[in-house]
Amino acid sequence: MLRLANENLGWGYTKIRDALRGLNVEIGRTIVANILAEAGLEPAPVIAGIGVNPDEAWMMQVTRNLSDSTDGFLSTAKFLVHDRDPLFTKTWELLLNSDGITSVAIPAQSPNCDPHAERFIKSIRNECLDHFIVFGEAHLRQLVQQYVAHYNAERFHQTMGGKLLTQNADSANDNSTSGTIKTHSRLAGTLKFYQRSAA
Repeated sequence: MLRLANENLGWGYTKIRDALRGLNVEIGRTIVANILAEAGLEPAPVIAGIGVNPDEAWMMQVTRNLSDSTDGFLSTAKFLVHDRDPLFTKTWELLLNSDGITSVAIPAQSPNCDPHAERFIKSIRNECLDHFIVFGEAHLRQLVQQYVAHYNAERFHQTMGGKLLTQNADSANDNSTSGTIKTHSRLAGTLKFYQRSAA
């Protein structure tokens, strides 16, 4: 499991679980998540940074943080696929190359080449940001932080068969229909998660 995670940094818990099943190792994704967390291998971050007026200097600093050899998300990456935003300058590309990472820009006007990022952007807009008037950077950071926490642990994903990205170990195999249904909400009820309490 650790080998699969280290050799395939873009793989999530489900992909690792499915690959293990292909190797005749039957294991749940919650166990995968727990073992990887114990080994210090956390899921990929969704948000790299937020800025009021991002410019080349800001982008360079974000890249330095992400490619840090000790704990940077990109520290072992070979490629970085990105859109054609003007923030990805030639100087930025040289910085990326100096860390051994090749910049790969998707073709112009082709959002389907980056479907995961595009889907996340649509989700955060529709489910969260469109419901608020944002009063500055601190407010935006709070909204994004709350949404990312909801997205990773409390939102059921259709592409995963209606499952959560991360599940509590005690509830992963609980198929009971007894116990009261509890509601956990974020952002004044904009984001809700329903969970059956233990019987």
